[in-house]
Order: sequence, then structure tokens, then C-alpha cells
Amino acid sequence: MTPQYTSPFSPGMTREEVREAYRVGAKMFHPDLHGAEYTPAMQELSREYARYCDLGAEAEKPGRSANSRDWQAQTDERLRAAIAAAVAAARLNPAMRIEVCNYWIFVWNTEPRRTSDTAAQICDMLSAAGYKWGAKKQAWYFAGIPIRSHRETDMGTIRNKYGSKIVDTDTPAGPKGRAESASVPLFS
Repeated sequence: MTPQYTSPFSPGMTREEVREAYRVGAKMFHPDLHGAEYTPAMQELSREYARYCDLGAEAEKPGRSANSRDWQAQTDERLRAAIAAAVAAARLNPAMRIEVCNYWIFVWNTEPRRTSDTAAQICDMLSAAGYKWGAKKQAWYFAGIPIRSHRETDMGTIRNKYGSKIVDTDTPAGPKGRAESASVPLFS
């Protein structure tokens, strides 16, 4: 007998409500508990769970308004400010390289410690702009959106999945004090 799948999810659920609904649904439809004929129902539950998790994550982002363009404009502005801060720091260390990968900004060829006055100044500038030091990648990074998982991913995989753009740090600051190089297309 093939089970009748009924969705435990409904629009407007919080992330925690979605998780709880999934747990309840998994007890009802898991093939290990009820047999192989429940596999299609469990697969549908898993697809819906992924879809509702994404919707819940979008709705719960800090500063998220009902209008998606407002959220994107806020994120875009945070990324532009972070790039401008990195460009300003790069003027102190010409060897620095700034790389944008989707909603992430990486700053390469810097020192994590305050080994000199210049290194200390760069550390302070990047920290104040919201950058964190990534010991495994040996680079500063800025997350334009909240991090949902902390799994390790090598840079080759990140570049292949999201693309990569090196920011030109030789461009002078624009009329509002922001670096023109911050006009890197962040959302393609």
C-alpha cells in the first residue's frame, strides 16, 4: 500500500516550526520505519523541507523587510562599504589582493598579527569594517550575509561555484568618499 503524502508545512512558519514539522513528517514517512513504499513520500517531505528552510532563512535575515529589493540594497551597501574599507587598507600595503566571490570578500597577502605599525593599522581597519581572520585560508574575509553553516570549503570550489572578481585597488575614491572599484557587480 502506497502512503498518501500530506504536507506538514504551511506558509509563514518560522525556521523552528519548519524543523519540528519535518521531524513529525519523518516519523510518519521514513522508509526505515515503515518500509520501502514510503520512499517517495519521504523524498517529497525532504524536497519541501529544503524549500521551506530556504524561505524561512530568507524571512529571518537581519534587517529583512517585506520588500526583497530593500534587503538586497542593504546587503549591497554593506558589501560596498566593506570593499571600500579593504581598498583603503590596500593603500597601506600594495601587495594586498581583494577578491569578491558572491556575497563574500576575501583580502589576501596580509598579516593576521600586529607585527608592524602598518600591519596593526590594516588589522584595525579590516576589523572595524566587520572582517574576520580566516586562519585556514590565511586571509581576512567579510560575509555579506549571515553564515548558515561552518563547513570548510577550499577556494577553488568557491571560485568554481560562485565566480570570482579581483577588485582594482588603483582606482581613486569617488565623489562620496567610496572607492569606485566598489562598483564591482555584486549580484549577477
